[in-house]
Amino acid sequence: MHRTPIVLTAFGTSTSACATYEVIEQRMRAYYPEHPLVWSFTSQRLRDKSRNQPSAWKSTEEVLVELHQQGYQQAVVQSLHI
Repeated sequence: MHRTPIVLTAFGTSTSACATYEVIEQRMRAYYPEHPLVWSFTSQRLRDKSRNQPSAWKSTEEVLVELHQQGYQQAVVQSLHI
């Protein structure tokens, strides 16, 4: 059975604030261990900067399209924008 994926959506960062994202991810995985957890980022500039890296950042739209292609009919999108 497919568990509903959770998409964590953040602006993105090019600083050491990435450590905060890691803490959030660890806690979300602890609270929802059965659910797939994926990230999306809203900053076009930072997504463009990451394109040449092995784990390129994706937009929310890109992530949702990929999840749909994997057979998911719904997802929870949790914004981390403050």
